[in-house]
Amino acid sequence: MDKKLFEGYDVRGIYGKDLTEGDAESIGRAFGTLFKPGDSIIVGGDARTHTPALKEAFIAGLVSSGLNVVDVGLVPTHVVTFEVLRRGASGGAVITASHNPAEYNGIKMYLGDVPLSSKQMAVVGDAALNGKFRSSAQGAAVAEAVGEYYDDAVAQACKLGKTLRVVIDSGNGACGPDARKIFARLDCKSEVLFEEPDGRFPNHAADPHKEATLDALKKRVVESKADLGVALDGDGDRVAFIDENGVKVRSDDALIFLLRHYLSQGKGGSVAYDLRMSNAVPDEIKRLGGVPVLSAAGRTNVGGAARENGALVAGEQTGHTFFGDFYYHDDALFAAAKFCQVLSLSSKTLSQEVASIPKYLASPELRLKVPAEKKREIVAAVVAYIKSEAPKLGGKVSELDGVRADFPDGAWGLVRVSNTEPAITCRFEAHDKKGLQNVYALFRGKLSELGVDAPASF
Repeated sequence: MDKKLFEGYDVRGIYGKDLTEGDAESIGRAFGTLFKPGDSIIVGGDARTHTPALKEAFIAGLVSSGLNVVDVGLVPTHVVTFEVLRRGASGGAVITASHNPAEYNGIKMYLGDVPLSSKQMAVVGDAALNGKFRSSAQGAAVAEAVGEYYDDAVAQACKLGKTLRVVIDSGNGACGPDARKIFARLDCKSEVLFEEPDGRFPNHAADPHKEATLDALKKRVVESKADLGVALDGDGDRVAFIDENGVKVRSDDALIFLLRHYLSQGKGGSVAYDLRMSNAVPDEIKRLGGVPVLSAAGRTNVGGAARENGALVAGEQTGHTFFGDFYYHDDALFAAAKFCQVLSLSSKTLSQEVASIPKYLASPELRLKVPAEKKREIVAAVVAYIKSEAPKLGGKVSELDGVRADFPDGAWGLVRVSNTEPAITCRFEAHDKKGLQNVYALFRGKLSELGVDAPASF
């Protein structure tokens, strides 16, 4: 077992190579040390072919630490966290690699319904790698179905103002069956593509953040004259939206669409967003009397910032969305239902709503492949360079997450380490083409010098 398994927000690796059943059992025993003997843990898993074996081993580790486990079977991640709250459990875990390809698997772990922090993940990693386990009387494991408590809660919270026609692409992930039931309860005219959970992901990768995975959904939205399309990832923590013309709604615009709803009620409040998102987000929050809360990238960081600041809503560039009125879980199905509710209250189409949002020139999020063992070293070199050069151009430098430089003309650039892939991620934005070219050139020059293949344009 490699210590790199514990460097991200959760455990993630290639099944049989980076992550085996023996590893899963050790991680279960290590995770168990965070709880008291007799505590209750909710465990579920996604649709991957190797999830049942890893889940069985992980549960064995928990039980050997004296914990009582409720195995809720094949469910989206947010159903586990919902059940933790409903049952009053001490924690939860999900065997999943989320949006990663089929050969990957992993483990998401929660204290209560809150994901482990990086410090807590380090404690689990140290215990798993060094055998720092607890000797205890055996706990017990039972398998129980979750019922429809979650579906009922979402349907109750997201009643529509009018009927919408919606196409949902579950990508053969864990959300398909729940998606059909929930959208039927919302009185939508709904259709679910690739509904059957199949961990081989035979139709396309279950990652709606990647534009190429959305082709079938875009086509079907237009063909069926739907009001919108919804794309869900493998474990239901990422969501993307398609307008009635078959065009993807940018994550920045999706968050602005939602925050307008919450802040339009005139009560103020905060909205959290990650530092990869457009400056249009904080500009709109302030225009509507809200308080913008900038967060480091990543679901645990944005969700943590939302909880700490009591945010009304929060969003992350890759499609994780959090709601103060629904437990701050990054729950793609709730996000989709809430998005539909907000759209149902508007007299405009989704494309018209998006057209009303201010737009700045921006790159897509660039994910530049680098060797996993060198990604932190590369980013450290870029940080040192930008700290030296950006102030000469009037730039303000932040090291909240990697390095971000903001310039007086509104341009900004960001380079950071990806926590889930052997890559570094970058984004750039400006108010005009020249500003965008200049800020990109500043960063790209150093990246090229370090041997990183950054595109000449985007």
